[in-house]
Amino acid sequence: MNKHIIVRTVMVLLTQIILSVLLFFIINFIGAHSYSVGYMNMSVVYKEDKAPMLNLAIRMFSPVVFIIVISAIFAKIGWVSFNNQIWLVSLFYVFFRLFVVNVIIFNRFRLLNWYREIFCAICTIALSYYVYIDFIKDNSYIFPSLTDITNEIWMLIMLFLFQLLSIITNQNEKASRNRKRNYIARKYSMFKNQFGSLIDKKEKKLGLKILLYAIMVYEDFNRPPVIRMFENLISKMCRKKMTLGIMQVSSSQCISDEESICIAIKKINSALKKYKKKRNKSECCDYGARRSILIDYNPSDDYVYDVIEIYDQIKEMFYKHKDHRLVE
Repeated sequence: MNKHIIVRTVMVLLTQIILSVLLFFIINFIGAHSYSVGYMNMSVVYKEDKAPMLNLAIRMFSPVVFIIVISAIFAKIGWVSFNNQIWLVSLFYVFFRLFVVNVIIFNRFRLLNWYREIFCAICTIALSYYVYIDFIKDNSYIFPSLTDITNEIWMLIMLFLFQLLSIITNQNEKASRNRKRNYIARKYSMFKNQFGSLIDKKEKKLGLKILLYAIMVYEDFNRPPVIRMFENLISKMCRKKMTLGIMQVSSSQCISDEESICIAIKKINSALKKYKKKRNKSECCDYGARRSILIDYNPSDDYVYDVIEIYDQIKEMFYKHKDHRLVE
């Protein structure tokens, strides 16, 4: 094979891989700014998906729209050769999102609804391939003619299928709730085996122990070991204060997960003392104490809500009939 062709093929392939990673971050950005219209992000606690079909549509059609736009740009600037097999961008995107990010980096294999994910992946790749073969490859006009009645028929079919999928998706809500509940139970049991002796030694109040584990589950979900390892490397090289360890506590030097737990125990005890000091004994309550501690730990409303949900589930599953009060 001609050396020039090999180099060109490699360049096209690398470009497609880079575009697939870029697509991942673009879709995540869209999702993060789409709560007002119902987009649902991944979370460790169950939240009702108010617009399941919008969520599915964003995941399924965004890659297709992306390759259409990119191929048009390449054609405009004279890089037509980069449109060769551009549907592979969608394939690489699916692989990167499902396996590299959700399985390898964040270890969320058991949280995913694999039936829906595989269905969505197949549809995305198939649609991308169809668009490539029928329109992009031959530089055809991609928009349907309004005078063609078959377009309206196909639109009706698509609307029917979307409504059908919406019903199926709503039926999967109970399964999603159970997956997330099981995830919290597994993570709690794992962390109790790994760090239980340290936590029991440093903290005697059961309510604070449960809160520590709830924070730990949440932080580990968002900052798994691979990410924490890179954070420690960055901290070591830059020597600046950042949140580190499994408890994501602020530190100006590298710390282990165990050290971050010790810092977190001091932090939440200090926050509890502040809460009790500010209020009369008659005004104190467990929920108020937990909320005050978490606001001190991280003032984000979403953070406080999610950690309290995890706390309640751990308490319900493992400490239902035990005294877990934070205030007397």
